[in-house]
Amino acid sequence: MLTNFALEHYGLISTLEALAVFFGMLLCMEAGRRLALKKGALEDSPGAGAIEGAVFALLGLLIAFTFAGAYSRVEARNLAAIKEANAIGTAYMRLDLLPPAAGAKLKPLLRDYTAARTEEYKVIRNTEDHARAREHTAGLKKALWKEALEICRKETYPQAAQLLLPALNETFDGADSREFMRQIHPPRAVYGLLFAIAMLSATLAGHRMADKKGRSWLHRLSFAAATAITIFVTLNLEHPLFGLLGREALRLPLETALSDISK
Repeated sequence: MLTNFALEHYGLISTLEALAVFFGMLLCMEAGRRLALKKGALEDSPGAGAIEGAVFALLGLLIAFTFAGAYSRVEARNLAAIKEANAIGTAYMRLDLLPPAAGAKLKPLLRDYTAARTEEYKVIRNTEDHARAREHTAGLKKALWKEALEICRKETYPQAAQLLLPALNETFDGADSREFMRQIHPPRAVYGLLFAIAMLSATLAGHRMADKKGRSWLHRLSFAAATAITIFVTLNLEHPLFGLLGREALRLPLETALSDISK
């Protein structure tokens, strides 16, 4: 779990981590080259190709699995955002099952709750503002549920309670699910392993490409840049609300729902 400071500056931190991978791989390739030249024998050792292939394959698998996992979690969060927005819309329409006076009391509360949920995602990068927004949302949630229970007990429309209360409960569950999903990430040790294997692969690549005539900068830069950019995108997909990618997609469904119920 990242600290609040790390989350607030996640875009910068992920950029620095990607740059560290890029320059670290270049240094490791240079170290591998010098090690090979120091040995003075550039011909292949028995079994060297198999070991290099295994290390490069491991790097590819780690990158593939971390990227696929991050992207699948982004999709799941997007779907959860849409599900919460749909639940809000359903609950708002079911308020029409109540007598007009009762519905008129609950609709403003539901609109305020939706606005508060939207505000949470607008200020999520500021720890203090986000904490205040969550506290405000919790108060509105409690008031909305209490008022809905009192109205459903008073009114002589039992079918309204059977439809309205589950819809409100689904709305609240959707918000809780999104909060839990936001905290699901692979251990940082996985990324530590990925960085270590990337450095090892770069060292083996530099050893393999060692040539007394000079360095192949095209191959060096391509390998380091491709790896660093992929890791950068993966890191930002893992924390889309704090990184540099995809923040609007997780906020848009709530804003749309608020717009619809405010008409």
